[in-house]
Amino acid sequence: MGKKYNLSFITSRIKEIRSGLMHDLGSSQERIQANIVTVLKTDDQGSLWFFIRKPFSNSQDVPFAFPASLQFLRKGKNFFIKLTGIARSTGNYNQVAQYINDYTLPAFNGSELTINALSNLTLIEMRIDCVEYYEYHTEQPKGNFITRCRNFFRGLFSVPNYTHQTIARITLN
Repeated sequence: MGKKYNLSFITSRIKEIRSGLMHDLGSSQERIQANIVTVLKTDDQGSLWFFIRKPFSNSQDVPFAFPASLQFLRKGKNFFIKLTGIARSTGNYNQVAQYINDYTLPAFNGSELTINALSNLTLIEMRIDCVEYYEYHTEQPKGNFITRCRNFFRGLFSVPNYTHQTIARITLN
């Protein structure tokens, strides 16, 4: 681990991918379903804001919290990120108000359609506890000229063999 990774590096990588898969890690019977989320905002204190579908059991907008995992992966990128932490529902839209307006159509800002769309969603603030950052490395063909040519033609018709290694594991306090 020759490089030093900090939280600003991780947040810039999250902004680069922007969408990830969220899982509820709680052991209660009332689990939040898996969601594909788009991160609206990140900050330097280790918090992420995003929307999830409103849980069926939470029809009265009662605040709730649960342990969650986020996985950020995108084709064509040579890295992926796994985050774990505590996710809390919040009704404070002040933190992400400018980002909500960016995601709605300008013709519908403040309209009934925007309000109905947001009523089916819950704003989540997730405090990151642990970050795992991985990078992919492709195996380079080795050997003489004939072996390299053979590996080249095999590579045209098969999936490359990727290996990954943990570059950084950060635990936030």
